[in-house]
Amino acid sequence: MAAATTAESRWSPSLGARIFFATAFLVVATVGVAVLLTYARGQAIAEQAVAKTVARTADAQATVEARRVEQLRLIARLLAGDPAFVAYVGEAIDSGDVLSVLDQLDERQQDLGSDLAMVVDPGGRLVATTGTFMSPGTDLSADPLVAAALESFEAAGAWAREERLFDAVAVPIVAGGVDLLGFLIAAFAIDDATALELRRIGEADVAFLAFDGGRPHLVASTLEPSRAASLLAAPQLAAGTAPPAGTPAFELDLGGEPWLALARPLEDAAGKAVGSAVTLASVALQRRPFERIGQALLGIGLGAMLAALMVSFLLPRRLLRPVRRLALAAEAAAAGDYDQRIEVRRRDEVGQLARAFDVLLSELREKRDMELYVAELAKSLPEPAPAPAAGAPGVIEDRVVALLGIELRPAETGEEAATLDQLTADLRRLTAIVAGHGGVVEAVVGRRLIASFAGERRLSQAVAGAAGVRAASAEQGVPAALALARGRLLAGEVVWGRQARRTLAGDAVEELGRLLRVAKPGDLLISRSAYGELDEVYRRAGLQLEDEPGFAHTLPLFALDPQTVTRLTRSDLQATWEEIPAAAPAAASTLGAVVPGQVVGERFEILAVLGSGGMGVVYKARDRKLDELVAVKMLKTATVDAEQLERLKSELKLARKISHPNILRTFDFGDVDGMPFITMEYVRGITLRQLLDRSGRLPLSAGLRLARQLCRGLAVAHGEGILHRDIKPENLIVEPTGNAKLMDFGIARPLRRSDAQTRPGAIVGTPFYLAPEQIQGQEPDPRADIYACGVVFYEIFTGALPYAAGGNLMELLTRKLEEDPIPPRQRWPEMPAELEALVLRCLARRREARYGDVAAVLAELERIRT
Repeated sequence: MAAATTAESRWSPSLGARIFFATAFLVVATVGVAVLLTYARGQAIAEQAVAKTVARTADAQATVEARRVEQLRLIARLLAGDPAFVAYVGEAIDSGDVLSVLDQLDERQQDLGSDLAMVVDPGGRLVATTGTFMSPGTDLSADPLVAAALESFEAAGAWAREERLFDAVAVPIVAGGVDLLGFLIAAFAIDDATALELRRIGEADVAFLAFDGGRPHLVASTLEPSRAASLLAAPQLAAGTAPPAGTPAFELDLGGEPWLALARPLEDAAGKAVGSAVTLASVALQRRPFERIGQALLGIGLGAMLAALMVSFLLPRRLLRPVRRLALAAEAAAAGDYDQRIEVRRRDEVGQLARAFDVLLSELREKRDMELYVAELAKSLPEPAPAPAAGAPGVIEDRVVALLGIELRPAETGEEAATLDQLTADLRRLTAIVAGHGGVVEAVVGRRLIASFAGERRLSQAVAGAAGVRAASAEQGVPAALALARGRLLAGEVVWGRQARRTLAGDAVEELGRLLRVAKPGDLLISRSAYGELDEVYRRAGLQLEDEPGFAHTLPLFALDPQTVTRLTRSDLQATWEEIPAAAPAAASTLGAVVPGQVVGERFEILAVLGSGGMGVVYKARDRKLDELVAVKMLKTATVDAEQLERLKSELKLARKISHPNILRTFDFGDVDGMPFITMEYVRGITLRQLLDRSGRLPLSAGLRLARQLCRGLAVAHGEGILHRDIKPENLIVEPTGNAKLMDFGIARPLRRSDAQTRPGAIVGTPFYLAPEQIQGQEPDPRADIYACGVVFYEIFTGALPYAAGGNLMELLTRKLEEDPIPPRQRWPEMPAELEALVLRCLARRREARYGDVAAVLAELERIRT
């Protein structure tokens, strides 16, 4: 723990600082690498360009030299082959007239454009020359050019004279084709003009060096004097000999700058190097554009780096501002404050995160509101009535209740022991039935049992209990007289002698006794006071009862036969308006024999009665094998046959595949003594019907949460190919944590009857939640469940049903087929418009106008947030 604390307390840069440093590093690294690469690449390109320029200029120099030599050869041949010139020179040589020869050379030199012309005799002595650096009579026989001409009649090559260089050729002067008069030498001077022409052609500087006396001296150059002097001092040239042909280019320093030079020897007619043609290019000059590019890139990079640093400093602060708000909201949520609102105006990843977090906060708010709502509502739920027990002396209970009197009237057998055993079993069954409908047995006197029902629905629960008792007694063949009264009940202990005995008193008790005395077996007598509270229920059920005073009494009462009791029970308790035939007596042991404490199927220990419905009774039980609580639903044998059981089993196989937090799990199917039962997940909570009955509409946040959970569970069921077909508030249970679970998949819906069992015009199901196509007898699909969801949504957010109550069954069904539902906002004006549109689309009379699947409904609900 200490290590963790130390790690957390150690300084760590913020996310914005990390982004800033990372961006700065990337920008600096990118600019630095770009500059270095540009510099290195520029150096390489510059060196390649310099090498190409030097090589190109050197090639141009060689080409120009070859062209000059060829031009000189043509000039010399043209002049030496002129008969007039030959004759004139011959005469001048014979007479020793040197000036005449010189005049002739001057004249012809100007015409032919050579820089130097001279005539030597066949022995190699100079006859005449246009130059000034030699005098007639000079012996040139040892000169490489003259020597080569004397030997080969023609010669050409570089000619070095008096620190000057020439391109020269020597051709013979022949008289009459056989008489050698001498040799004509013509030459072009290698000077600065020649170097400038080569630079113009090759774009590189050129220098011509002559080697005389073992030291190089500059003959012609395009270089500045300072660089020319540095050239002569270069180690590659300072030896006084020209580098051999094929020598690669070399670097040298001229005036403090790097240059690249390529030297080519200038060879005389004998092949000896008398000089060197050096081609030079400035490496620094070639690098300069790339250096400028690098400098510009560096400047731009520095500017970009500064801008990037500013942006990387400011942008994270702007980008991370929502993240900081999210962090603060997360800390607040961790502390229990979910009332944060996250504004989302972005579509990037941060926006997605903000939207997801806003949805999470909305879910947490809705969960909190739902938990608070359920917890507050649970405080107002009635506490279970205590079982009859001896209380403290002197404590008197005074409350207004509905009292149900049950008097068993079996046929006398004459066997007292058997009669008492049967009475004990009958009373146990009656106690279980009363408890299953929310009642408490107050007293048992002989064959008469008195049960009380408290709460707002006390009379409807008592009527439902009476129907259950009548059905059970009919199955067992034990007729029972039933009576129902409403009024004040006084319960307490009366001390008689040394014992305290529980005693009941009050007007309701007295009225109940009078009713039971005149009741016939199988009928239910209802007092006028009780009838007053049930009048609206009677009217909706289509019952019009009149007083039936008996012969032996003058009580104002109402008598209901067994069929009417069943119909009234279905109308009030289940709100279904369905008509079913009265149950026929059955000899087999049935639902009435299951009581708390009994073990069903040698596995499930019945602990308590959770509730009952049209198909059976639900018990809280303990699974002895797994040692966990489960819910066991015992089905009434009168509601199912062999074909329906097989259908139920196949549907349960599908229902068992569903595993979702918003669906009540179905575990197994079994049978005990001919009674089919189903085991399910046990959840301790409140049904949505209980929530609505006690509070009307739900708060918006709690209602949206329930609606989404209903859709999530139903979407999973539809994905498994299962239709619920009986979605209603009674089948949605809410846990104390606010989580809702959808119940009774394949169970709560009315089972399909065979043709022989189904009466024409009979309507099964819960009419308020039936889709129009189901009323018309069409095969339902997922959109029928969506319609039922729409009715549930309507109740959740308005506290009322989509169609006005009143009238009988046919009027209700006609309205559902022909009229649109009342707009929800007429019931609740503050309802969001988009929520109203969603509910009305779910309630569309044509199934094609509804949502195609539950996932689409859920998607719309997800967009509506509080």
